[in-house]
Order: sequence, then structure tokens, then C-alpha cells
Amino acid sequence: MRKKTILCLVALLLVLSSLFSVTACAAEEGDGFFTVPVSTIPESDPADPSWFAGTCVIGHSQAVGMSNSLGIPGIDYYAISGLRASYVLDCPDFVFPNGRIGTLRKAMETWSYERIYILLGINDCTTYENGPLRFRSAMEGLLDLLRETQPQAQICLFSLLPVGLFSPDPLRYNRENVILYSQILKTLSREYETEYLDLFRPLADENGYLQTRFDKGDGIHLFSGRYAEIREFLLRHTW
Repeated sequence: MRKKTILCLVALLLVLSSLFSVTACAAEEGDGFFTVPVSTIPESDPADPSWFAGTCVIGHSQAVGMSNSLGIPGIDYYAISGLRASYVLDCPDFVFPNGRIGTLRKAMETWSYERIYILLGINDCTTYENGPLRFRSAMEGLLDLLRETQPQAQICLFSLLPVGLFSPDPLRYNRENVILYSQILKTLSREYETEYLDLFRPLADENGYLQTRFDKGDGIHLFSGRYAEIREFLLRHTW
């Protein structure tokens, strides 16, 4: 038991040490969020929505919100409310473009994509039971699957969105966890050579919480009418 505990602590220290270089890169933004990773995709003139043809999004309820309200045609969504990274490979309930249901592996072996966006992490948030390590491992499994089945695809990891000052479970859904899990995603984006898109800054207030104009009321989900702003942000961050 002692040996297992020591190994877990060593693994956690390795993850945290790999994040130190991430914190420094945010300072160049000059916005006070020094520990929040920055995007790898610079802002540019808005692209035509047709740029997103051949794109899919994998994610949880915030991705479901995108599918309902983003208003960009040509995107397939593999999105399930409550989805965790730790369950994404085993979940049998993804709805395919043809209306059938199955696993993500089956979908990725059947359809081909030019770009794949991933929005996961908020449901995995915890500081207990090696949660950050489990999240990292689960995301590695997902990225390995995508590299295997979609070698031609360009992958982009979304940061976690900020949460409101008041959330359903403050021990899980809090600013510190959002930043920590976003740091893990930025580290993975470097290791797997993917893009990384920061959705934290555009939606956060000066204190790092979800702006009230986005907050649907539970500190996590967004008003459907505000997805137009995310749409504009995405159109201005293509590559």
C-alpha cells in the first residue's frame, strides 16, 4: 500500500511539473490570468462558415448547446449531457450522422473528418482520488483513438469554460479546477501536437468567473442566445 501511494504521488508531481511551463505562456496576454493557458490559434478575420465542413465536435452538455444553437452548418456532434472523459471510450450512446447509435470508436471508423474539436473536462473536475491524473489518462486514450482512426484529422482541444461564482457543487465546479484541468489539456496539446483554443478568457469576468450574461443560472450552462458570440469567436480562430 505504501509503495502504491508513493507511486501515485510521484505521478502527480510529474503532471504538475509539466504544467509549470504552461503557466508562463499565459503571462504574455497581460490580462491578469497568468495561470490560464493561451490559444495556439491566433485571431484573424472571420472565416466563412463553410470552413467547418467536414468537422465534428466531441463533448458534453456544452457541446450539446453548440449543436442546438451555434448555427454553423456541416458539423457533426458526438455530444452527450454529463459525458466524462473517463467514459467517452466506453459510452455506447453516441448518435451517429445517420441516426444510429453506438460507440465513438465505431463512429470514427465509419466517418472521416478533416477537423475534430474536443470539449471535455468539466464533468471530470475533482481534486480527490487522483482526479487530474485520471482525466489526463482518459484524454490520452481518446487522443490515441483519434490518431489511430482519423490520422488525417486536425485536432483542437477546447479549454474548460469558466464556471459561475455560484455553482451546483463548489468543491468540483470552481475556478481553480477549471484552470488546472485546462492546464492539463494545454500540456496534452503540446505532447500530441494538436491545436488548443482558450474559451476561458472570452467568457470570464475580471475575477475569472463566468460572466453573468452567459450564465443560464447554474454557473455551468450557457444561454442559447449567447452561442452567437462563441460562433463569432470560432470563426475568428481558424487555421
